[in-house]
Amino acid sequence: MLLAEVEAGVGCPLSMTFSAVPALRQEPDLAAEWEERITALEYDPRSLPPREKHGLLCGMAMTEKQGGSDVRANLTAARPAGSGEYELTGSCTIR
Repeated sequence: MLLAEVEAGVGCPLSMTFSAVPALRQEPDLAAEWEERITALEYDPRSLPPREKHGLLCGMAMTEKQGGSDVRANLTAARPAGSGEYELTGSCTIR
């Protein structure tokens, strides 16, 4: 309750970061690389690549139908790019 009294806008990144941990643990190599940084007790605000930061937040990039786009109409594909990384390609419908 006290957190919501301060600023409701922090709830989304906090809950996404918290829920990313069990998802990462499904891939132990990814968890070993990222879990320590996303469970750090302080955020690292420096403008650096994520692998060089001490603390991170997780999030997702999407829009909502009422905001002018229809996420359900998006066509996205993930293709292996090597070294455990993927290239995302696709399109979205903007109304």
